[in-house]
Amino acid sequence: MTSPSAAPSGPSPGFRKYVWDSMLDGEMNDRYWRHRAAVYASREKALKIFLAITSSGTVAGWAIWQNAHWAWQGLSSISALLAVALPFLDYAAQIERASDLRKGWWELATEYNRLWAGIDSNSDARIEEQVRPLKAKEVEMSKIESKFFPRDEALILRCQKDVLRAKGLEGF
Repeated sequence: MTSPSAAPSGPSPGFRKYVWDSMLDGEMNDRYWRHRAAVYASREKALKIFLAITSSGTVAGWAIWQNAHWAWQGLSSISALLAVALPFLDYAAQIERASDLRKGWWELATEYNRLWAGIDSNSDARIEEQVRPLKAKEVEMSKIESKFFPRDEALILRCQKDVLRAKGLEGF
């Protein structure tokens, strides 16, 4: 008579790889969206400062423009066009969306890190149960990303390298 085999401890290699990759993905996206939000905020700030400086009333009063009317007129034209275009660029909404995505990815990275920390004490079924709502959240965030933002492949690669460096896996 053979003895019953003991149940294997911990998850299968496939589940381990999935959680590890998802954790790295979450951390990469957290960095990516933090950077994207900061870029949009910087652009909006720079444009608003430019508009404030080049508003026709302010610029017209500068003595420096008395000898360069063409420069004042050019800056005033650019300023007027920018003032019209700024609401259509809608940086405030982009900043909010990017910040929300950053927050969501940070939460996912935190959950995947927590799951990874206890991975050896979980079964495939338990991991799958914990991953299901996380994956659903990823899908929802990906829809927002693709609807409102172009992908920045160079930034993605830079953020991936940052994550690997932070994990001590720079050569991989």
